[in-house]
Amino acid sequence: VIYQMTMPGMPVIYYGDEVGLEGGGDPDNRRCFPWDNINNDLLTLYKKMCSIRNTYKALRTGARKTITVNDSQKYYIYSRMGNDENALIVLSNNWNQTDITISIPTEFNIFDGSILTDVLNNKSYTVHNNQISLTVQGHYGSVLIQDKGTKGAISGQVLTTSNNPIQGVK
Repeated sequence: VIYQMTMPGMPVIYYGDEVGLEGGGDPDNRRCFPWDNINNDLLTLYKKMCSIRNTYKALRTGARKTITVNDSQKYYIYSRMGNDENALIVLSNNWNQTDITISIPTEFNIFDGSILTDVLNNKSYTVHNNQISLTVQGHYGSVLIQDKGTKGAISGQVLTTSNNPIQGVK
């Protein structure tokens, strides 16, 4: 869901994906809607990520660039860069939580002492030596947003990240 809502193009949610509808091979690829067995945690994640995508223009229209691919720790970091804001997206394909240090791309113009705020959990991070360190839960990710409108003072940079998994989503 995090990948889907932060990549270029129009995200498509196929009937039932948002509630964990299972299916098999054709003709069992889509079953009846599970009104009595909805995965509310997954639905909440879809709603949250749709809201984040709608809030930040860089996630809808920004250019995409790979920042880091780490095969041994199984994470991928990419950016979405727009005229008014930039985003860093961290995706973990590891079953366990992963400690990650991200070197902030120079084109983001973020300074030491800048505060990063977690969009989903209101957790704050501070940039040190042009880096941030965070822990990403297994099979989850982070969405870090830089709003260029807040630039100016060294501590006036604001980024956001998500690194708290919704229970039941693996």
